[in-house]
Amino acid sequence: MKISHYLLVALIFWSDCKNFNSEKTTEKDIITEEDQQELGELLSSETVANEDSLSDKAVTTSMENESPELISYEVNRRECEKCDGQKVLAVSQSMDDLNYQLIYDLLCTFDESCSKNVEYSEFSNEVLYKVLSKHPKAIVELISDSPELDSEYIYKQISFPLLDYDYSAIINSLEEIEGNEKVKTLIIKSLQKAIEG
Repeated sequence: MKISHYLLVALIFWSDCKNFNSEKTTEKDIITEEDQQELGELLSSETVANEDSLSDKAVTTSMENESPELISYEVNRRECEKCDGQKVLAVSQSMDDLNYQLIYDLLCTFDESCSKNVEYSEFSNEVLYKVLSKHPKAIVELISDSPELDSEYIYKQISFPLLDYDYSAIINSLEEIEGNEKVKTLIIKSLQKAIEG
C-alpha cells in the first residue's frame, strides 16, 4: 500500500513538473486520460476496502432533482473519507454520466486537512471546477442540504483555481438557477475572488 502511495506521488509530481510554467496551464494539460487510468489502477484496491468497511454505516436521504441533466435518486450519506483521491477520480472518469451521488461523494472529500495533500488538492480542484461548470444547481443543492460537508473549504477551493475557466459563464449559470441564495452568493463571491486572483 505504501508503494502505491509513493507511485501516486511520483506520478503527480512528474505531471506537475512536466506542466510547470509561470502562468496558469490550460485545463487539458493537467491530467491526461493515461494519467487517470494509472491513478485508477493505483487507487482501485484501496476503494474496495474502504467501501466494504463503510457499507455498514450507510444512511440514505432522498434528494429532489429539478435539473434536467441529472436524474433524481437517493444520496447515500455514509461516513465520508476525507481527501479520498479515488472518489475524485471516479467523478473525473464519469464526467459525462454524473449524478447526485457522485457529486456528493466528491464534495464530501473536501476538508481543510486536505490542504497538505498537494496531489489531492490539485486534482480535486480541477474536478470541482469541471462539475461546477456542468452542474451548478447540484452543487448548490448538495451544499445547502448537507451540513456535514465542509462548505467553507469548498468555497476556498473555488476561490483559488489552478486553471483558467470561464468564470462569467459559471456565475451566469448560478444566477439563473433556483436554489439557496446564500450558498449561491457565497459561490459567486468565491468565483469573483478567483477572477481577481
